[in-house]
Amino acid sequence: MWTIFWSHLRSLKHQPMLILGMIGLTFAFATVLGQGDFSVTSVPAYTEGLTDEQVEQYSEQLNQHEKFNIVIEDQEKVEAKLRQNVAEMALVLKENDFEILQVVDSQNSRALHTHVFSFYQEQIIVTEMVEHFGEDQKMLKETVVEALENPVLTIQEKTFKGTSEFLYDQGLQALFGFSLFFVIYSVMFTISTIVIQKQEGIWDRIILSSIKKSQIYAGHLGFSFMLGYSQVIIVFLLFKLLFDVDFYGGFVMTLIVVIPYIFAIVSIGVLIGSLATNHQQLNVIIPLVSVSFAMLGGAYWPIEIVTSDVMRLLASFVPITYGMELLKGATLLQWDVKQFLYPAAVLFAMGIICMGIGLNLMERKRA
Repeated sequence: MWTIFWSHLRSLKHQPMLILGMIGLTFAFATVLGQGDFSVTSVPAYTEGLTDEQVEQYSEQLNQHEKFNIVIEDQEKVEAKLRQNVAEMALVLKENDFEILQVVDSQNSRALHTHVFSFYQEQIIVTEMVEHFGEDQKMLKETVVEALENPVLTIQEKTFKGTSEFLYDQGLQALFGFSLFFVIYSVMFTISTIVIQKQEGIWDRIILSSIKKSQIYAGHLGFSFMLGYSQVIIVFLLFKLLFDVDFYGGFVMTLIVVIPYIFAIVSIGVLIGSLATNHQQLNVIIPLVSVSFAMLGGAYWPIEIVTSDVMRLLASFVPITYGMELLKGATLLQWDVKQFLYPAAVLFAMGIICMGIGLNLMERKRA
């Protein structure tokens, strides 16, 4: 077993483009499609009628938003950036009002408007309180902040979730979807080594060696599993460290619940490999299967928005459907342990059935 495993590892060391390419593609697609959640948008801004103290105060408070970085610049410089399409929008800060200058209407501009509007609403409330109570504005703010940090009363909130509830996070949808999609290629193309070896006669020579047939299969399949699992771990770690992606406290759990999915993909790869007669067929079948799985299973878009009963029925036979459920359950939905059992059991069942049929077909072909 370990001989086969290390031979795969040496081959990967000399030709690392498979896993690096899949990681790169996952990174690119998830970043582009999840950019509303992952990236920090730099917004140039200039002020009208604000003192230096106010400019510093407004800039500091507005930049507390994790998605926007407000950069105070000269008016001419800001307007030049808009004309040259260097910036998609700009901000004009006034004492009691603001303006958003934008090239095109976008989700970012609407989010910025909500953020800045909330800031000015807070400023107005504080100003009115100062006028009403006759206190210093700075002292009043410090008093309010201290009161919020040490509340007299605490409220425990509980939410009753219905079966129709649909929680959505654009960043996690893109990250999870494309991670599960591209790992199919890494796993299945690694398993295709078995088909190549049989096609070229290498398999017969390996069988004649002292290695048992069960150890040969275990080496191939074990490496495929570890390769796919490592790819997912690397991608999740990159997004957590580079973009500080919010996994809602379930980062470790995502690394655990993805295991049944990887196992199911390895098993389906064995089944596909047993049906293909040569390596060229696999090169055609694998992209078809992976894209179909992704479209049906909700990798490209949330499965919750699909209204067709037929499509939902087909999705129930696709491993990505359950992989996405497990990952969302570990993050967005905050599942307890019992809720993971059903999708995990389905994936393990898929894996066992496909693995059993695939290995039997491989051996029958040889006979």
